[in-house]
Amino acid sequence: MVVLICNFMMMAFAPVGDKVATYYNVSQTAITWLALVFMISGFSIRFVAMWFIDTYGLNRGMFLATGLNMLGGVLRWVLGRSPDGFAGLLTGQSVAACAMAFVDIPPPMIATNWFPKRERTIATALGFIAQTTAFLVAYVVAPNIIVQPSDIPLYLFIQAVISVITGILVFLFFRSTPPNPPSASAVVQKSHLIPSIKFMCGNRNFLLLLVVFCTSGGGGQAIATLLPQMVEPYNYSQTDAGNMGALWIFTASIGAVLYSFIVDRTHAYRGTLIIGHLFIIAGLGWITLVLSPNNFVNVCVAICFVGFLGFSCAPIAIEAGVEIAYPVQEATCMGILSFGGNSMGALLTLLLESFPGRPAFVFLMGVFAISLICIIFFSGASRRLIFEKQLKNRAPPTIPQIPSIVPSANPVVPSGGTKSGGGGGSGGVGAGLSSPIDAAGHSSPASAPD
Repeated sequence: MVVLICNFMMMAFAPVGDKVATYYNVSQTAITWLALVFMISGFSIRFVAMWFIDTYGLNRGMFLATGLNMLGGVLRWVLGRSPDGFAGLLTGQSVAACAMAFVDIPPPMIATNWFPKRERTIATALGFIAQTTAFLVAYVVAPNIIVQPSDIPLYLFIQAVISVITGILVFLFFRSTPPNPPSASAVVQKSHLIPSIKFMCGNRNFLLLLVVFCTSGGGGQAIATLLPQMVEPYNYSQTDAGNMGALWIFTASIGAVLYSFIVDRTHAYRGTLIIGHLFIIAGLGWITLVLSPNNFVNVCVAICFVGFLGFSCAPIAIEAGVEIAYPVQEATCMGILSFGGNSMGALLTLLLESFPGRPAFVFLMGVFAISLICIIFFSGASRRLIFEKQLKNRAPPTIPQIPSIVPSANPVVPSGGTKSGGGGGSGGVGAGLSSPIDAAGHSSPASAPD
């Protein structure tokens, strides 16, 4: 719920930008900044959020994020409900944007802590769907509540109430871990922040995957923010753009569930990402061809195509990153990926605002072509799956050694597994054992999972 309401606040004004600009007597560019502050916070304080969760735990991280989200929601209404309150509205948006830096990174960590390996990808996809559903709700709800500019104070009040109720529920019921771990990897002590960042920055395959997520995550944010402006030159109204955005996000959410269900059973991360990017490039080309006045149905069909079969592969990139970076903390891995996605989202939003229409979609085709090349050269090993397979086969578990991994004194291993990580030494879990996975993320044939 916190992920949903925070992402909703990010996209709350994009579908009704003309009415918001009229109410506050500001430019359309100023309205774009109401979403941009979330992307900027994503890369400006993302490392603070990663450090906080690494140091104080996921529970406290989520409680802090919830408090910031509640405060931001209330400030938006108190300071921004009057026509001269745009600065106050932007202030509330900025506070809520700080919460975004925290709430975007826990999904893969929660998936590891709460779900067995055959359900992890789809659990991560649900976190992704919470974000996209927020965009969908914004595109559907905003035009229906803000019928005229004077409806904006009511719109802000509703969001403030929902953010407070959501915060109370999180404080009462959120727990970061279940009573019993669902897998061996869920209880292995992970690397700390600085060694993890150094390790990922030196991992060629992770850097390739970072480029992939930058384009899929950042491209999606840019389109969601600017879609009304991108189709406006072809005489499509804000309502038309809202319907297009809702279709795109809805189909992407359904496609994410389908892709995740398949990958949970096949672990074909690279192949799925290649297929998804081919569909993205083809779909963007299709939109470019059919984007013209009085062609609403064909544009919507093309948007559904690129949403269902293309942008829906984003959660696969997240899980692939967690796999090849293991035993890096899942929140740290997601934090780095989100940092790249938010940075690219802000950059693409600023660039695409300068040339709306077909040129924007052609430009995005080129961006995703570069991303496709990165996937082709990607060859990372599924380190987490390798470790879990070794425990299942009662083989000596070997984990890639990262400095400053702190082993658990009394590790809990699910039934059928082998204890690992006990004892002293700074080598951490698997210290003293030869790892079949090198620093670049490759695995020997003998160690790769089936």
